[in-house]
Amino acid sequence: TVIGVDAYYNIINDSATSVSFVTSDSNDTDPSDVTLASGQNTFSVNNKTAGSGQSISATAAGYSTRASTSYTVNPAGPTQTIVILPGQTHNEGAASLAAAVTGTPTTQTAGSSFNVTVKAVDANFNTVTSYSSAISITTSDPTDTNPTTPTNFSSGTATFTINPITASTGLTISPSSSLTDNDSDGYDVDPGAASQLLVILPGETFNPGQQSLAPAITGTPSDQSVNSTFNVDVK
Repeated sequence: TVIGVDAYYNIINDSATSVSFVTSDSNDTDPSDVTLASGQNTFSVNNKTAGSGQSISATAAGYSTRASTSYTVNPAGPTQTIVILPGQTHNEGAASLAAAVTGTPTTQTAGSSFNVTVKAVDANFNTVTSYSSAISITTSDPTDTNPTTPTNFSSGTATFTINPITASTGLTISPSSSLTDNDSDGYDVDPGAASQLLVILPGETFNPGQQSLAPAITGTPSDQSVNSTFNVDVK
């Protein structure tokens, strides 16, 4: 409710003045203007961003602009999960997944672990801190080991440690929960520091991103003939 008052906070008998409103929520739509009726009127607010310290300011010709007392907006019920990679930012109260998780994921290095954050959020991507149900993740890296802890959200958040093995581009992380799960954006993994040389013979196949030599070079070398040259790969 907005009320027009005098210097001593008595209601003014005003039925003509139009009042405009601005909220401190950067993601909502400001309420429509209303006209005072006998000095007051009601209006509707639909906040999108959860958090404390929200306020509403009213402006009208002939009146001083005043902000409301600050208030807290609680998140709605959880509907989905999101993944935030290193280099990315979570923006609560957003209207879309693209707006909720922004920034370019940091390129990682094979063999060097990094942390990712999974959050349980409402329809406007606010973290639902009361949510503590089960969560797990898998990566698209075919040769790493998927993390097994944590097993539940804590205050709507779960942090996992990833140890990438395969140098590749566009790798993703997929959460698994009872909510609607959103995969991460793609991230790249560079090779680690050079440490050894491999010789691949004809008939053999090189398989990068392995944790031992046996699966890195597979297949049976082809028989060769005396005085016949053949090519070998060194990596």
